Amino acid sequence: GEPYYRPDGWTLFNVKPARELPPEGLEGWPVSYHGTSIRRLRSFLDMGLQKPTSDALWRTLSGNMKSIKSERGAAGAGKDGAAYVTPSLWVASHPLYSRLEEVEQGHWVQLVVQVRVKPGCYIKQHNTLNERRWNPHVLLDPSLTDH
Repeated sequence: GEPYYRPDGWTLFNVKPARELPPEGLEGWPVSYHGTSIRRLRSFLDMGLQKPTSDALWRTLSGNMKSIKSERGAAGAGKDGAAYVTPSLWVASHPLYSRLEEVEQGHWVQLVVQVRVKPGCYIKQHNTLNERRWNPHVLLDPSLTDH
């Protein structure tokens, strides 16, 4: 499979998956990361990672449902849209994907969710971070040379 890089320096909270696991388990499903925000966490826990489409919904912290809209474009997504994940915690924690959020005076968090991706259900592509936001010659993750 795919390489796995341990998320050193982060606090990990285990949660029950939003969907039932396949009977064969997750053997061979690569670990990936997705940067998110506090306001999207409840939806992620309730429904899992959803790609932006006209009929996709997310649940706010207060329980209201809102449509999922792409916040940063759709590089390489195709007509059906895409949910973006990366094998790199460093890339997923870029402030564009996982903003620093103050939870109380002087206490800040970033949220990145660790997911497993079903083999055959993803397309690999190089960095989708626009050059206006990050110099492509400056590596975000020293483990990867093509992000």
